[in-house]
Amino acid sequence: MEPDPTEFSFDALLEMRQTRHRLDELFGRHESLEAEVVALRKALAEVRAFAQVSPMYGEAVALARRGFSVDAIAERCGISVAEAQLVNALSIDPTTDEKDDERG
Repeated sequence: MEPDPTEFSFDALLEMRQTRHRLDELFGRHESLEAEVVALRKALAEVRAFAQVSPMYGEAVALARRGFSVDAIAERCGISVAEAQLVNALSIDPTTDEKDDERG
């Protein structure tokens, strides 16, 4: 709601409008930065998980996290389907709402 111009000087009204405009810009930037932080946290979690995995299964974990099917992981990495299923199950991020059946 705009203030009554009769109660304020022109300079005060101009300053209030500029402040509102700047505040709107800051809120927009804040939302953008929040989204970026979420993406960076997810990437960091993937890097940490990858660093804790045996090099033999590193590629399998990366593929599972990217949504590859169990059969595709097994074929591409040269591991059994059972191993691929285990890697897939262990690679699910518990903070997401993904369902096991969507991942293969």
